[in-house]
Amino acid sequence: MAIEDARRYGAATQAVKARDELLSVAGHELKSPLNALQLQIHLLARMAREAMAVNGLAERAERAAKAGQRLGLLIDDLLDVSRLSSGRLGLKREEVDLAALTRELVGRMSEELALAGNEVRLLLDRPVSGHWDRLRLEQVLVNLLTNAAKYGAGRPVTVEVEAVGPVARLSVRDEGIGVSPEEQERIFEQFERSASVQHFKGLGLGLWITKRIVEAHGGSIRLASEPGKGSTFTVELPLPA
Repeated sequence: MAIEDARRYGAATQAVKARDELLSVAGHELKSPLNALQLQIHLLARMAREAMAVNGLAERAERAAKAGQRLGLLIDDLLDVSRLSSGRLGLKREEVDLAALTRELVGRMSEELALAGNEVRLLLDRPVSGHWDRLRLEQVLVNLLTNAAKYGAGRPVTVEVEAVGPVARLSVRDEGIGVSPEEQERIFEQFERSASVQHFKGLGLGLWITKRIVEAHGGSIRLASEPGKGSTFTVELPLPA
């Protein structure tokens, strides 16, 4: 029995390793031609705008650019799965003001949030600084804000950053469809998507990646939600002693 269990464990380990290697290779192989394609699409869109092109050429180029951006984000998610699964996620820590970063990201995503019909309320009273990886925290913020825009049902989204004792606390609250208690237990798992949101696009990786990034910083993330009443994701990151 022990030999059979060991054999199965070895086979499972090899399968996971092969999967991660495939994701890494496929992601890198797809990334290079996609970058070249995105560059050409952006050039086309700019030329169309400058020439004041008719017949919807500029609009079509913009849609193509957004589709390319979406594909790029999906590939980045696959690459992150490989890095996180193999423990290769290196953090480049620097002093970061989480409140200022949040304000910047909300401004950067203002068009996307407006298109989703979400009014964003910012509660950022004072700087909250720590030694974190700026780009990875941007990724956390983008994932949580995108999640709120996607499932927030066009209602207000409240984003708050505060220092609470030894931790920096970031909360993103929407008033959308919510998540059932049963699904909350699995929401941070790989490729997991709530049954109530199956008609939305996505791989179900964003929250898993977000959780792993937060934990790599020594922090935690939790969800409080009720179906039909919205969701609140709360991230806590350790502050310098």
